[in-house]
Amino acid sequence: MNEYCYNVNEKNCVNNLKDGIFRVFGGKKFIVCCIGTDAVIGDCLGPMVGSRLRERLCGKTYVFGSVERPIIAKDVKFISEFLKISFPDCEILAIDAAFGYEKEVGTIKLTDKPLKPGLGVNKDLPMIGTRSIMGILAKKGDDFLNSVRFSTVLPFVSVISQAIEMYFEESGVIIDEARKIGSSSSFIDVLSENFLKDAK
Repeated sequence: MNEYCYNVNEKNCVNNLKDGIFRVFGGKKFIVCCIGTDAVIGDCLGPMVGSRLRERLCGKTYVFGSVERPIIAKDVKFISEFLKISFPDCEILAIDAAFGYEKEVGTIKLTDKPLKPGLGVNKDLPMIGTRSIMGILAKKGDDFLNSVRFSTVLPFVSVISQAIEMYFEESGVIIDEARKIGSSSSFIDVLSENFLKDAK
């Protein structure tokens, strides 16, 4: 597994993360899947990134998971299945908040492996995505869901969303279907929601 770590407060963090995304994806297209809920500050990283990317990447790729329509723990299994069925040949970048060791707090981890969400809160959830980004917001042992301040989350949201946006601008890749309907369209929400209803 290749893993890259970036300090969210470093001056060149956005460019460095963007370069890392190029290393992981090789300039190829991918879909974004953001995990978490805005109901808890410590878990709102994914949905906030999703909402920003929906605004900025319209017509370039699909973005699943947002403040308006979050992907919470109980949805992970079904969304993972939906993505495999609907986009079998496309890479998927999964994004989530996470615990880490004390020295890792304040870093963004980019890996070329799927994401295993829920580990920090003792949830046994399936893997999702083909590549992953984790924002390390608190150290292991902290009351993760209640100890994180909103001001701590915001720099992570800004860096991750900007780096992904820059990747799509510089690589020039788009997903043809997304260009036709726009990634911010409610069409993708209807697709996934109908799948979730059928699955349940």
